[in-house]
Amino acid sequence: MENLLYLCHTNTIHMKVQLKNIKTNLTFSEETIMFKADLYINNKKIGYCNNDGRGGNTNYYGNTKEDYQIISECEEYFKSLPKKKHTINGNDHEFNQTLENEIDDIIAKYVDDKEEKKFQKKMEKDMLTKLVLSKGVPNQYETVGWKGGVTIKQILKNSLWKSTLIKTIEKYKQQGYTILNTNIPQEFLT
Repeated sequence: MENLLYLCHTNTIHMKVQLKNIKTNLTFSEETIMFKADLYINNKKIGYCNNDGRGGNTNYYGNTKEDYQIISECEEYFKSLPKKKHTINGNDHEFNQTLENEIDDIIAKYVDDKEEKKFQKKMEKDMLTKLVLSKGVPNQYETVGWKGGVTIKQILKNSLWKSTLIKTIEKYKQQGYTILNTNIPQEFLT
């Protein structure tokens, strides 16, 4: 009996697009995100990209003739990919994938992540001195504070203040709020 061995090799092309040294300006962004960033393809810095934030296209440029060739190959790579599906205002849409769209997606994720970190940092700071409440709306919360800048830590050490805190928590829970504080013992929140 003969042993047969079949070897199959495919040349799969993959283009890894990265942006580094990203600078955004949301203050002057109108319809699109104003940004400038270094453009890397397959871990090689090949140029830069930008958008002026006024609704126009995202532009990208190579540093050398060879870099423009890599950009051209990358554009062809994205043309070969299946359409990307997005839901916009409850309606499903399909879009051709392009290098420009990939750059825009990277920038949007960068801004979203940065804004989320900023939101979390502010919320954590508010938790030090306030009761942080939510009705379940993403990236929104309300606060209840105490006069004199008393911290939650100080409130928990004083039996009278602790009693007031528990009553306040119960009041807002009955109104449908969720308490987001991570610095209050769980038994007060359930």
